Amino acid sequence: MNDAIPTRTTTGLVGRRSLLTGVAALSAATALAGCQPGTGAHSGPGSTTKPAGEYVPPAHVPYSATTPDFPAKPGGIPAGYVRLPDPAPKVGKVPLPKIGPISMLLQGNAPTVAFEKNQFYRRLADDGGAEFTVNWGGGVEYRDKFQVLLASDDLPDLVMIDQVPQLPKLLESRFTDLTDFLSGDNVKEYPGLASIPPAVWQVPVLNGRLWGVTKARPAGEGKVMLTRGDLLEKAGVPAAPELKDGEDFLALLAELSDPKGNRFAIGSDPAVWLVDLLLESYGAPNGWRNVDGRFVNEVESDEMKAALETAASIWQKGYLHPNSISQAANNKVWWDAGTTSLYIDGVAGWGSHARSHPEWNVQGVAMPKWQGGGVARKHLADAGYPYYVAIRQQSSPDRVREILRFMDFIAAPFGTEEWRTVNYGVEGVHVDYSDGAATTTQVARDEAFSSIGYLGSQVSAQLFIPNGRETVQRQYDYLTAVMPDGERDASKGLYSESASSKGAIQQPKILDAVREIVQGRKPLSDWDAVVTEWRTQAGDAMREEYAAAAQAGR
Repeated sequence: MNDAIPTRTTTGLVGRRSLLTGVAALSAATALAGCQPGTGAHSGPGSTTKPAGEYVPPAHVPYSATTPDFPAKPGGIPAGYVRLPDPAPKVGKVPLPKIGPISMLLQGNAPTVAFEKNQFYRRLADDGGAEFTVNWGGGVEYRDKFQVLLASDDLPDLVMIDQVPQLPKLLESRFTDLTDFLSGDNVKEYPGLASIPPAVWQVPVLNGRLWGVTKARPAGEGKVMLTRGDLLEKAGVPAAPELKDGEDFLALLAELSDPKGNRFAIGSDPAVWLVDLLLESYGAPNGWRNVDGRFVNEVESDEMKAALETAASIWQKGYLHPNSISQAANNKVWWDAGTTSLYIDGVAGWGSHARSHPEWNVQGVAMPKWQGGGVARKHLADAGYPYYVAIRQQSSPDRVREILRFMDFIAAPFGTEEWRTVNYGVEGVHVDYSDGAATTTQVARDEAFSSIGYLGSQVSAQLFIPNGRETVQRQYDYLTAVMPDGERDASKGLYSESASSKGAIQQPKILDAVREIVQGRKPLSDWDAVVTEWRTQAGDAMREEYAAAAQAGR
């Protein structure tokens, strides 16, 4: 599963996260919550660097035993490496003391090889000090399992959380508030977690409390337009063209498209990829923007209408694969086959493509301001995977600390022996190391536990291309150019009940309207009615709730 940009939805409508449906299931879950045993809202050690119970971001203690080729910089610019350290340093905490089994509900798919015969599982369990079980689910299947378990009294120890109706009440009644365990200097008890980049901790914070741990990735990377440099150069175009304005962007699409020859610039659902880039270029809000205390959403902006008009023109001219909406899941297939030359992904995806296909000369292109004048202000995404993993309320604070130590093992810093184990498995069985690179085996593909990374893995927290200094330099330069002035969604860390209920109902209507207008099936003038319905049915209520939460300092 590519987790670079996990949520393929239009931005800002519901806080950039796809919502789980099933209000009835959540109502049942919260009704049962009162009888659940647990640690309580403030069951931690109470030794934060501020008064007990007050949230301060976890202290950041960078791991010092490895030296990056490109140092991390202020503003969330990640470190970059071009080879694995040799020999690999040890964090020094494995194997961990044995604790009771840990149960989990996570996205993803089970490995082909069963646990009892799985060497990858055996090493993780031995080094992590805990046997563990995983209930997996992908897409709709995960959502169904999530809802069923929430409505029961049999929650696993670790649960991947999405934004749902009555989320604050659900978290407070069923899950452990980790604020007193991890905020401030308390996180230093867990060196792996303490080394996680600071921006990642913004993801599991809601209304001023810390509720989980998540997989790190380059902070605020947003969406990046990637090129197959090999195909662009064959077309007589620089592998990483510098776009001065919107006309340059359209000219690039035209140069890379030949519909009669089955060649298209891009192949992806425009409602959730192309329109997002156009919104950046036109200067629209990144989802929600706080303008002097009033929250304004991108869907109601003039820039949104301009982006829709441009996207419709791009569709009409044949620059998008004609099946971009009907067969959206084939976007990577078309790129692999060379049918399309551009692919919209995240920086983590950029690195993955570059490692898998060095012959493609994968490059990233920054969108320009539509009227010119420099690079468009970047819409920053979450610095970590949006579906953070929460700890069910436990019998004691000590049990919470045991589980956190297991998660700390998963969060081992880059290049360490523990990092290698968590992300690559057993040397000689799942992976071979040579010349600063890791090469996985077929056994790894059968046995790997990729989903365990959602518990805090830092495999994507830094830039890493083995012996790919030029590519890492390009990624590093790209992030240095777009991140300092990037815009974060102003609703992040705030809760709106209307977003989780009314917004979830309006979201598919917005997406469908975007697709209809882009394909020319409805005129652009219809958008005003779409926005009016969104405002009256959800948007105005969301606006007021976010403003109230911001005013309250939550």
